[in-house]
Amino acid sequence: YQLEINQAPWFEWTLLEGIGEKLARRIVAFRDANGPFKTIADVRNVPGIGPQTWEQIRPWLTLNDPSTVTNPPVTNPVP
Repeated sequence: YQLEINQAPWFEWTLLEGIGEKLARRIVAFRDANGPFKTIADVRNVPGIGPQTWEQIRPWLTLNDPSTVTNPPVTNPVP
C-alpha cells in the first residue's frame, strides 16, 4: 500500500502500522495548517512522529510531482 502524503485523508493514514486515529488526524491538521508537505521527510515534523514511527511508515509514503505542491501563478485573463 502506498500513501500519497498530500492527498490522503486521515482514515487512510490509519492503515499504516503505528498510526492511530489521533495521530492520523494530527498529521492532516498539520498539513492543513502548514500547507502541503514539500518532501516526504517533512512528515517527521508532525508532533508524535518519532524515529520508530518514522521507520515503520516511511516505506509506504509517496509524494506526487512536487511542482503540484505550490499554487500555480495567478494570471490575469485577457479582456
